[in-house]
Amino acid sequence: MRTRLVVLLGLAVAVGAGGGCAQESRTAQYPQGQYPQGQYPQGQYPQGQYPQGQYPQGQYPQGQYPQGQYPQGQYPQGQPTTPAPQPAAVPLAAPPLGSYDVYGSMTGAFIRSEAKVVLDELVAALPDSARAKVMGIPLVVIEDPKEVNAFAGCDKSGKAYMGITVPLLLMESGGSEARAFDELNGTNRYDQYIGEVANKVRSGQAVPALPPGSLPLPQALDTRKLARQKFLLDQQIAFVMGHELAHHYRGHTGCANGVSGGVTGEDVARVLSGAVPLFNQPIEIEADMYGMNNVLDAGARRQGGTWTEEGATLTLGFFSRLESFGIEAALLGFLRTHPSPQIRLPVVQQTAANWRRQRASGSTAPATPFPFPIPLPW
Repeated sequence: MRTRLVVLLGLAVAVGAGGGCAQESRTAQYPQGQYPQGQYPQGQYPQGQYPQGQYPQGQYPQGQYPQGQYPQGQYPQGQPTTPAPQPAAVPLAAPPLGSYDVYGSMTGAFIRSEAKVVLDELVAALPDSARAKVMGIPLVVIEDPKEVNAFAGCDKSGKAYMGITVPLLLMESGGSEARAFDELNGTNRYDQYIGEVANKVRSGQAVPALPPGSLPLPQALDTRKLARQKFLLDQQIAFVMGHELAHHYRGHTGCANGVSGGVTGEDVARVLSGAVPLFNQPIEIEADMYGMNNVLDAGARRQGGTWTEEGATLTLGFFSRLESFGIEAALLGFLRTHPSPQIRLPVVQQTAANWRRQRASGSTAPATPFPFPIPLPW
């Protein structure tokens, strides 16, 4: 089936004003609470009227907040942020030794291998008919330093394979690490990292990993942080791979001759060059819907941390923030070949909510993002 979804998102923030300066020496000259305009005891001001930039902690004129400090859920227009991830219901196991470096960052070798591990988990969780179409599907990790993308491809013989680029893996690894660190330490490293990525992409440079040593020790090696960052990384990879995998078993790619036995550089270049037509938005939304079902089904089978829509929220939130920095789709393959994150985010969130309702009622049918049942045969 094909679905069309148009989502209009907007946040309106009113702007208040206030001014004046405190003159504590004149406090005794006025009855309680009655002061000439702009002259108040230090820290005591009529509601909403404060000297510029001086506000009691957590009390600011509507719409005026110190940089990066906003009431929960209220952000400047055009700057949506990712909702804070919810901790896993069970303790997460620390990643194995050798998977991270002396600064607490996942190594390049590990994130490359982890992409295949996650893909195999997704394939194993598919219904039999879908799994038969993609069992043993190869994953090509593409080293292009500036290409940020993932795709479901066909080789020149028409057989299926999967592709993901190193910059996308680095971006998801860096975001996962910064987010995990912020959760434990109350910092704002995640937002800073998005800004660093935006600056590099805008100037035509390679997408950066989180710079070595940018997170202080010993906090960067805290086992809780290491466990959480790997969990977030796996969930983000699962969302990306689940979406691309759905393109194959839903018949969007036209790879009708089974799983590829070998992918050449020519096969990859053909996809990245744009020689393959871009997917239309209804098909992309369907891939998000089926991919989200796949992630949740796989997540429910896991031990030591259940996957949810958290990886989708983090990934799409990251790209949405990049768009708010003025990064155009032409600069990032992921944005060029997929619908806007602001369209995709409510689709995956509503699909996940309906998946939970269906599983609670005993149904194992694929969930849709719609509040009413739609037959969706595999």
